[in-house]
Amino acid sequence: MSLDGQTPKTEETTAPAQQKPGVPEKQDKPHKPDKKTLARRRWRLAGLIAIALVIAIVGGAVMLYARASTIIQGEDTPAGVLPPRVKTQSIPAYTGKGIICGLICGIAYNDENDVDGNTEPDTIGNTDMILYLMYDTVNNKANILQIPRDVYVGGELATEGTGKINGLYHGAEDPDNRMDPLAQCLMDQLALPVDFYLALDVAAVKALVDHKGTIEMYIPRDLVDKDDPTNIIPEGPRHVTGEEIEFILRNRNFLDGDLTRVLVQRNFYSALFREMKTLAPADLVMWMRILLYYMNVGGIDILQIGGLAQEALSLTAEDLTFVRPPTYGTRYTAPNGKPTDLVYLDPQGTADLLNEYFRPEGAEKSVDELDIHTLPDAYYGFSEAQISTMSSIQQEEDAGAEADAVSAPSEAA
Repeated sequence: MSLDGQTPKTEETTAPAQQKPGVPEKQDKPHKPDKKTLARRRWRLAGLIAIALVIAIVGGAVMLYARASTIIQGEDTPAGVLPPRVKTQSIPAYTGKGIICGLICGIAYNDENDVDGNTEPDTIGNTDMILYLMYDTVNNKANILQIPRDVYVGGELATEGTGKINGLYHGAEDPDNRMDPLAQCLMDQLALPVDFYLALDVAAVKALVDHKGTIEMYIPRDLVDKDDPTNIIPEGPRHVTGEEIEFILRNRNFLDGDLTRVLVQRNFYSALFREMKTLAPADLVMWMRILLYYMNVGGIDILQIGGLAQEALSLTAEDLTFVRPPTYGTRYTAPNGKPTDLVYLDPQGTADLLNEYFRPEGAEKSVDELDIHTLPDAYYGFSEAQISTMSSIQQEEDAGAEADAVSAPSEAA
C-alpha cells in the first residue's frame, strides 16, 4: 500500500469443467449441518458482528477527528504543508518502491522558559523526542532513527540560539507549520526525505497510561530524579503510572544525558508494543481518541494514517529496528552566548548507517553529499551507534526479569 491507496488485485477465474456428452449431471444431495457446525457458524457470525462494530466505532472517531482541529498545548495549530522538495516523490530512486518516510515527534514544554532570561510559561514547546521512520510496505519492515534532541545543526538555523535540533520547532517563523524547519533540516543535512509528520503532545502518553491505570514496563537501570535524589524508579519489571512514564521519557539525569535517555525510551516503545497487542477493542478505541486529540499531522490525512496503521499492525518485533547514530559529545558556547552540552554526528559513521538502514538500493549517499555540522573538539568523547530490533530489546527485558525473579528470593533470605 502507498499513501495514494492500494492497487486492487485482479482475481483469476477458472472456467467450469465441461460435462461429457451422454453423461447425466450429478446432483449433490442436500446436506444438513450437524450441531457442532451450526455452533461454529454462530460463533463466526458473532465474531464478524463484533469486528463490524469496532470498525464502525473507529470509523466514527476518524470522521469526528476529520471535522475537528488538532490540539497542541498553547496553540490550536492546523496541519502544516510539507514542500515537495522534502518528499520521497522528489527522489526518483524512491518512486514505486513502496517506501514511506515520516517524522514523529513528541512535543514537551518547560514550566519556565529560560531562553534569554524569559521566565514566562512555555506555550510552544520543543521536539523532546525525534523519531525518523522509514517504512517499507512491500517487505513489511520498519526502521526508526532515534535522533538525540541535543544534536548540533549549526549556528545559522533558527534554534532559539541553542544550535540544537530540538530548537527548530520552537524557533519556527510560521506558527502554523512548526515541523517544516525540522523536515527541511533532515533533507538539507542528511538527505532524508519526509512524506508526513506526526507531532504528539507528551501529555498524550500520560493520558494513554492513565486510561489503563498502569502499564507493565521493564526499567533497564535505576532512574534518579535530578531535583529529588530520593525519588528513584528502580531497575526491573514494574507497573508504571502515567506520571512515572512522563518522568521516564523526559529524564536526562545520566552522564551522557540524552544518549542514554533514547535507549531507555526503547523500553517504553517495547512496553507500548506489547500492550497494543493485547488491548481490548474498547481500550483500542479510547487510545485512538486520545491520540487524535493530542496529535497534529502534516503531509498526510487521518484516513491515510488509519490505512497505514492497519498495515503496521502486521509488523512483528523482528520487523522493527531502532537505530541511534554515532556521535561525539562536547561543550559549546551557543549563539545566544550560553555554554551548553551537545552532541554532533560522526559524519562517516552516520553516512554509512543511513545508507544501510534508511536508503533503498540505488539511493545511497556519500558523506560528501551530506551537510553534517561538526565542531572542532570532542570534550566528552565518542559514542558508538546503537542498533536493536524490537525482538532483541524484548529478549533482554525477559532475561532481566528472569534474573530479577531468581535473585529476589535469595535477597529476601
